[in-house]
Amino acid sequence: MYLDNKYTRWYYNIINAAKLRQKISGYTEEHHIIPESLGGLDTKENLVDLTAKEHYTVHHLLIKMLTGSSKYKMIHAYHRMTTSNDIKVTNAQYEIAKKLKSEMMSELHRDKNSYINSVQYRKKQNDGKNKPEVKKKQSDKMKRYYEDVNSVYNTPEYIEKHKKSCNTNEFKQRLSEVRRLSWADSNSKYNNRPDGKRIPPLNNKTCRILTPDGHVVITDKLKDYCIDNNLNYTAMMAVARGKQKQHKKYTCQWI
Repeated sequence: MYLDNKYTRWYYNIINAAKLRQKISGYTEEHHIIPESLGGLDTKENLVDLTAKEHYTVHHLLIKMLTGSSKYKMIHAYHRMTTSNDIKVTNAQYEIAKKLKSEMMSELHRDKNSYINSVQYRKKQNDGKNKPEVKKKQSDKMKRYYEDVNSVYNTPEYIEKHKKSCNTNEFKQRLSEVRRLSWADSNSKYNNRPDGKRIPPLNNKTCRILTPDGHVVITDKLKDYCIDNNLNYTAMMAVARGKQKQHKKYTCQWI
């Protein structure tokens, strides 16, 4: 399983020395010689007691003893150990772990056949992000950032960069695809409003507008109508969706 290199030899030197010595009276950690994530069994032959320093060292060596998906698993394990509150590491060790994790994630994202780009993985990630407690936590976090005048989100450079990124064709196409999938999902917020009404999709937004003087206007280009009549498009959308009663005495509803 392991590559035949100096790191493997160093690894087994530490393991064999730990097996031959007498039991340590101080703090130790149990280590799987062949990690469980790689098929190692939870047996006496596959377990060894190491000091915290030895345990951290052998997990660093495991990264250089493997390739492919096995190596990625060991990078995950090493990164978790480095960022654990129970383990104190130097600045250099922390930097190494973060760089390894970053390089690994870049490689996985570039590989179209990697598990990160699989439908199952993306669904699992989305399910986790859609949990109410996760959404609330993220929402509260972003509110604090935007309310802080000294945060990076309120710098002129960031605001300009954000505007440019939102105006690219790639971003607009991605947003359109997300909206299309949301309308198709029967469990999405667009199809499960408290009042039982369904918000029409953006590509089928014909609406009836009642003007202050009593005229009725039927249009499927609400945004253009708002521009021509000096109306706020966002406010009119809120009226159409039932979140607001009127805007400048105009009422609007989907048909």
